[in-house]
Amino acid sequence: SADAAWMTFRHRDGYTRVTDMAWSPCGRHLAVGYASSDRAVVWDAVSGQGRELDSFLPLAWLGASAGGVRFVRWASAGNMVAVCLSNARLLCLYETLTWTRHAHRTEGTLHDASFSPNGRYILGAANTRSSGSVWCYPLQARAPATRVSRGYKVQLWKTASGTSPPIRALAWSPTGERLAVVFATPLPPDDSPPAD
Repeated sequence: SADAAWMTFRHRDGYTRVTDMAWSPCGRHLAVGYASSDRAVVWDAVSGQGRELDSFLPLAWLGASAGGVRFVRWASAGNMVAVCLSNARLLCLYETLTWTRHAHRTEGTLHDASFSPNGRYILGAANTRSSGSVWCYPLQARAPATRVSRGYKVQLWKTASGTSPPIRALAWSPTGERLAVVFATPLPPDDSPPAD
């Protein structure tokens, strides 16, 4: 019956405690991150099959776990998926056509990432113990793949001490003209924004 078809349960042995998930723009695939694994899984909602994305850290020989997946993000064009581990200083981008992986190091632990609405950039928010930074990775579409350029740090804000506070979240506006940033700590009163 139609009532019975609205819900389907998917499970993969060894994968527990979902930390984040994101639908592909077409609505067929669901990327899921788990606390119990350093690999994300992309589920096909039609066939019910799950595909593990290659682990992007050689953790077996390091003898450590990166603490599971912190977040997954899908580009609005559906051509890329971003995955970040909880305890890693690495942003991993997968091209969805070939599942080719591009790994990029940052100077701090990644807390959030956001693809630009036009698909030309992805920003990653990385924090050290006392400061935060935003990394920008230009994405250049070339058939049949997307080239990911080397990232560079973007200066958003400096406090009187000369650093930017840690960042909790960031989001592009739908037009891509604005970026909202949530800092993890309040800005001191003497660090008011510059006047226009």
